[in-house]
Amino acid sequence: MKSFFTFWIIWIISTFLCAENQDNEYITRRVISVKSPVQNIRFSPNGVWLAAGAKNGYVTIWDIKTGKLVKRFWGHNQTVNEVTFSQNGELIASAGADGLVNVWNIHTGLKVGTYRNKTYLTRAGQAFKFVSFVDFSKDGKYVYFGGDSGYIMRGEIGRKKQAQVVFSSNHPNGDWYFSITGGRVSEDGKSLIFCVGLYIYQIDLQNFFTKKKLSYPRNKKQKTLHLNDVTTGPFINGVSTWSYDGRVTFWNLTTSKKISSMQVSKPETYSTFSFDKSKTLMVTGADGKVAKVWDLQHGRQIAELSGHQEIIRTARFHPHKNLIATASYDGTIRIWEEKIEEVLPALVSIKKIDPVNILENTPEKPHRVQKTIFFQEKLLTEGETINLRKVRFNQGSYILQNQAFDELQQLVNLMKKNRTLKIRLEGHTDNVGDPQKNRALARRRVLAAKNFLIMKGIYEQRIEILAYGGEKPLVENNSETNRKLNRRIELKILEI
Repeated sequence: MKSFFTFWIIWIISTFLCAENQDNEYITRRVISVKSPVQNIRFSPNGVWLAAGAKNGYVTIWDIKTGKLVKRFWGHNQTVNEVTFSQNGELIASAGADGLVNVWNIHTGLKVGTYRNKTYLTRAGQAFKFVSFVDFSKDGKYVYFGGDSGYIMRGEIGRKKQAQVVFSSNHPNGDWYFSITGGRVSEDGKSLIFCVGLYIYQIDLQNFFTKKKLSYPRNKKQKTLHLNDVTTGPFINGVSTWSYDGRVTFWNLTTSKKISSMQVSKPETYSTFSFDKSKTLMVTGADGKVAKVWDLQHGRQIAELSGHQEIIRTARFHPHKNLIATASYDGTIRIWEEKIEEVLPALVSIKKIDPVNILENTPEKPHRVQKTIFFQEKLLTEGETINLRKVRFNQGSYILQNQAFDELQQLVNLMKKNRTLKIRLEGHTDNVGDPQKNRALARRRVLAAKNFLIMKGIYEQRIEILAYGGEKPLVENNSETNRKLNRRIELKILEI
């Protein structure tokens, strides 16, 4: 009990301090009345429409520019928990508490698929069928969904065939383990990532084998702890989770490690969360009647969105613009835009100068002092390049080896100490394989290093990247030892 009250005191103080240090202000541009408590929302891929799933069983699609209703579909006799668009924006799917998933063609208004979740019947006779998430395959041919029963289902669109169980998160003997509470298809379309209990699964969508299984740390002080939602990002090969202790946690799927965690709401709350197009901002709901915007690079709250009359269940960033949509149990959706203060140009006083005396009145241009920084026992100036010797990769891989993290952390410390320092990370490979594929691999390698710096609080604008592939070998590629040396990342000092 004492620890519970201690947490609340810390939470209240931290919330107050965050509010005092907010940098940004968002204003409501539009209020859309759905006339039923809204459970979930999604922007269309092109950002023109916004879909909403509500407690009345309806799916509605709205034009965000005009606020007008575009389409209205009914297909559930209970709450619509999830809505999502296909990647081409032509289809929309909904998942309901009634155990159904529906798919419609938005342009024709026709339903092209209805799929039923496999029910799990407990020994007490209770039926688990609730569907918590649904997502499309990258090619739009299938929907994947899961929920209370603990099964991952796949439905083939356009065929009158029931959905098939492709994975079970239940115990090997068939006993129920926990509800699947969230899931998304990976950005490359090759795997499905979902959360169940305290676990994050990544399964292969070709053979449905488990590729990764990560575990959220247990908290003995909190009896009811589980993961509520999962999404991809904000960095390459990264996923993020919302847990019942009110934290958003960032994971690296490649290394299977937790990178960092942020307290975004009080415990025993859950919501969706979303990243902006630059992956440097995050918006969260569920903290009462407000949503919060977070600066991921500095790990702090920068804005608070208030105006709803009941709890905000969902908050989403627009895929292309600096807009946020929030949905509430008050039956409304609000579209927010960051308030940009107009800066008026300064008035310039022009003094007339005698043409004859221009040279005499012009001061001598000051000599620019060359700046230097000290890194890895070397004094570096602008334009110099240094080899990050511990940032190494296996052949054909862009996964950072464990030895790389210490050296990258040294670079983080350097950039935090020198706030004006701008760098370029240059990626190199050996000469094995296709040159074009090697350049793509080199780009993924420098992105992996760049993402590490960003997640440690370095602004993205301070980091450039360049991929050479195998064009600039350090040594001849005549042995595996030499090829290892050529698989490298170099650091170039752009500005001090």
